[in-house]
Amino acid sequence: MNQFIVSAKDFIRLQHSFGEWLQVLGYAPSSVISLPYQMREFFSYLESKQVYRHEQINVDHVNDFFEYLKTRIHTRKKIPLTNGHFNKVLQCLRLFTTYLRETGQSSFAIEIKTFDETRNIRAVLTVKEMDLLYNAKADNYYGIRDKAM
Repeated sequence: MNQFIVSAKDFIRLQHSFGEWLQVLGYAPSSVISLPYQMREFFSYLESKQVYRHEQINVDHVNDFFEYLKTRIHTRKKIPLTNGHFNKVLQCLRLFTTYLRETGQSSFAIEIKTFDETRNIRAVLTVKEMDLLYNAKADNYYGIRDKAM
């Protein structure tokens, strides 16, 4: 994420104070560092759209940002971003809007729903299949060894 440069003083201030707010609330040290850092890509995107203050952010900017993310390639893995990544960004933005509201600053709406994640479900053996597997041993040295394992 080092390629995301933020130059607007408002965004730099918000990134720093967001991290302090997370620390006061007792978030894990890794989150105190990573969540404000993750906001840099959003702020950088906003600056590319000539938005330099958080008061200017609206729901269309958030929606457009996620459309941009859907086209972006992971910088290290060189693959498209996953739904899990989108959900992490969405979580970060929602937490950021909570920070803005609780500190009395103007916030913005997020209308995006959580992205479905596809997971590989492992095939689990039934008790009967495990008994068959356990009893399917050879009557030699290897069979005795396999049963012991």
